[in-house]
Amino acid sequence: MKIDIKKIIFFRGKWFIINNNPYELAKRYIYKREFFWKKVVSSCNLDKVHEIEVYSIAFNNHTLIEYQIKTFLKYIQDDFLLIIVDNSNNTEEAKKIEGVAKKNKCWYIKLPENKLKGSRSHITALNYTRKNFISKRNCKIFWLIDHDIFPIHTYSIKEAIGEQDFYGELVDKKFRKPAGKAWMLPPRFAFFKKEKIKKFNFALKKSIFPPYVLDTGGSMYTLLYKKYKKDTLRFAKSEYTFEKFGKFTDRFQYLENKKRFHITNAASALCIESQKEMVEMKINYSFNKIDNLIKN
Repeated sequence: MKIDIKKIIFFRGKWFIINNNPYELAKRYIYKREFFWKKVVSSCNLDKVHEIEVYSIAFNNHTLIEYQIKTFLKYIQDDFLLIIVDNSNNTEEAKKIEGVAKKNKCWYIKLPENKLKGSRSHITALNYTRKNFISKRNCKIFWLIDHDIFPIHTYSIKEAIGEQDFYGELVDKKFRKPAGKAWMLPPRFAFFKKEKIKKFNFALKKSIFPPYVLDTGGSMYTLLYKKYKKDTLRFAKSEYTFEKFGKFTDRFQYLENKKRFHITNAASALCIESQKEMVEMKINYSFNKIDNLIKN
């Protein structure tokens, strides 16, 4: 993969890959600055301290959150607080997500309207949460998780992270291509000890290591991960499978010897009209699987 030098520009002290129009970069930058000044709707008592806080980024699907809360309450052994950070752009779904959170006594944060799309929207939501909430909290451990990942076996967050400063799934390639020395923990499944990493500029965005690009969270390699020896760390084991549901076959992810189940792309693909039927069937298939596991 070759990158056209004309499409790499230096802006605000950083290097960026752009597609066609450099003005789009400036517009996104200004929009993000304005976004971070907006206020949120929150049902949280921010003075209350919890040792472990789990931040789940919700998007336009209250049933995923309902199942995630159900599995967390059943399988997580630690004393923890689950915080639903709602990045939905569907008002009706956002109200349902808030209702589910309050019904289960979880904290609920509704982020400002986010006009960005796809991974840019998700990255902005993560960084808003980091800047406006995680950085101001006194928790010892915080866990970032996507709304379509579910514990399906008894699990201890404290035991998983152990003596390490962070723990999660290791990603050291993009599209099956190695990223040189670069590696990261994707923020869909990552724990951090707040005290150990607070001196770092914690920013969750994509990173460029020409000719490879690491996905969301890749910028943390230069900010944090490269200061650690990868070979001395433990990571969550990951396994992908292709499973058939109805007339479709698609990819699912299992983490930590099948203690975690990840539907994959349960939100972003719903925004693509041609994939809606497939994703809705995939989610229903996953819920049936989770229900059977919970019963057993």
